Amino acid sequence: MFQYAKAIWFNHSLRMNPPVRWDKYEHVVPQWSIGLSLAYVPLLAVLSNTIFYADTSIREIPDPSNTNYSHELLHDPHYQYCSVLNPAVTALSAAALYFLCLELGLPNKKAGATALTFGLFSPATVYTKLDFAQPLTSLFLLGAFLFLIRAERTRRGLHLAIAGTCFGLAVLARSEFMILAPPLAVCAYFLPGPASSRGTRYSTEKLKQTLAFGLPLGAMILINQGINFLRFGSWLSTGYPLSYYLVLDLKHWSTAFAGNLMGAALLERSNFLARDCWKRGEESVA
Repeated sequence: MFQYAKAIWFNHSLRMNPPVRWDKYEHVVPQWSIGLSLAYVPLLAVLSNTIFYADTSIREIPDPSNTNYSHELLHDPHYQYCSVLNPAVTALSAAALYFLCLELGLPNKKAGATALTFGLFSPATVYTKLDFAQPLTSLFLLGAFLFLIRAERTRRGLHLAIAGTCFGLAVLARSEFMILAPPLAVCAYFLPGPASSRGTRYSTEKLKQTLAFGLPLGAMILINQGINFLRFGSWLSTGYPLSYYLVLDLKHWSTAFAGNLMGAALLERSNFLARDCWKRGEESVA
């Protein structure tokens, strides 16, 4: 994804030249979503005009024909500077989670403990040093839910617009999340409006808050699909072969459902034990 950012910024192209070769796969137009590569672009722009101003190698994608290609790809010195993006995303996600917990009614200490647990003792800690799109997507999803809940409290269209933009950015980072766009738009519609609204005014207010959320989200999805059209030649393309990822097999789906159900039960049990321990600790302090 970092090498693709070079193609976008320095070559002004959605094709990598030379392509990135990984095992038997050769990536000229990579299938993954473009969001993380776009996030690297500002860092590349700053570095190429400051620290690496005289170093033209920052503009180059490693050539697969080189004998030390694997080393060049895995130990890119410019990426070591740009990799600050990953811990920054985790830190921002922890902050967003903290404010989300406050919006949900948790006291400061519990909200802080939740954010610290997420940032220091969860899979997010491992992802901090890895180059994957999931942390960036998580940040934007947290932002979307934070401002949706804030909009329920403040009843302001601006918060709905920010929520729609955040969710649209999550789609840019992981295209498959656009499947959640319709139910979230329904949620935006059913958020409480002004208490004095009745009749025609009520319908107008509902339409306004739905558009406040839906227009920026729709614009981001349109941008995402436009980029996919330029890359893959189809407005409906997500980049990923759906026939490979979407397996229409009852055994496959039932196994996945059972696994998720078991995981949810274990998570609920751990949450119960954590709440019990917290309560006992508060009682012992009291």
